[in-house]
Amino acid sequence: MAICVTYAEPASDYASCMTTVYNHDLALYDMDTGRDLRRPLEECLPPQLETDHAYPFAKPGHRNYLPEVPVTLMEIKKDEVLFDMKALVRVVHSRFELRDGKAYTTGTFVVRELLNS
Repeated sequence: MAICVTYAEPASDYASCMTTVYNHDLALYDMDTGRDLRRPLEECLPPQLETDHAYPFAKPGHRNYLPEVPVTLMEIKKDEVLFDMKALVRVVHSRFELRDGKAYTTGTFVVRELLNS
């Protein structure tokens, strides 16, 4: 489930309407899968997560996260399968950038609560 926010000019044409979808989770590769797929370190879960610590992340594509709203940190195993919920995190910073001509979302998350520890 995603949170959608729609902006539109009052009583204007449909073309000026914009919908933004906010992600409800942040899915990163486990270290072994990330290494096997030759993914950058920022696309992988840190080996040790600690509450109240900040960690960098990178995801291909455009992703939007609401500030101050906790999202679930998920682990991706081989074959792109979401494997395990690791923590509730807060994305404190994110931005869009180009890497080798491809769009990426990069940023920082802070662990609020560890799950399944």
